[in-house]
Amino acid sequence: MFRYLLLQIKFALMALSESLRGQANDSNPVPSPRLRHRVHGSTDIAGYLEVGERSWRSIESLLETAGRQSADAKNILDFGCGSGRTIRNIDSGYHDHVLGIDIDRSAIRWCQSCLASYQFETVASDPPTSLPGEHFDLIYAISVFTHLNEEMQFSWLSEISRLLAPNGTFIASLHGNYQRELQGRKVDLGR
Repeated sequence: MFRYLLLQIKFALMALSESLRGQANDSNPVPSPRLRHRVHGSTDIAGYLEVGERSWRSIESLLETAGRQSADAKNILDFGCGSGRTIRNIDSGYHDHVLGIDIDRSAIRWCQSCLASYQFETVASDPPTSLPGEHFDLIYAISVFTHLNEEMQFSWLSEISRLLAPNGTFIASLHGNYQRELQGRKVDLGR
């Protein structure tokens, strides 16, 4: 309990310091240190933004490998968007509907207030969602299934299948044995 309180005090002091230094701004807002830590595992602003940008570039690269372009996806779903680390890198002008969903209410509230170019919704931890079926041309999930047990993975995969438009693309990243072996060490996300 004492360690938890110390961590909360640390987050509060970091937020105050960032506010005083003007690190948070309207043109490129970042979530609070507490929210960055929950989503990213670190409070580092540059790392948080870099991983989101790298994730989106990886998605675009995978699409190109499959002979597709991200701009061709009219409706995109960021499944498990957290505080919008990846979705913020999408040029929403090319798409009709860019939506982020997550079970984390505070992350979604932050996204709704700070990332106005996109839509965000809180969803229940169990499927189904109330989203329309066969609607999304692209659905991606960055390290979401890593945190679900096998039964929940299959439940959510069924829901994603329902949401995915005919000929749509689903991309998911997972932490495997490589990640487990690197616990405590800096991860080479490119690998």
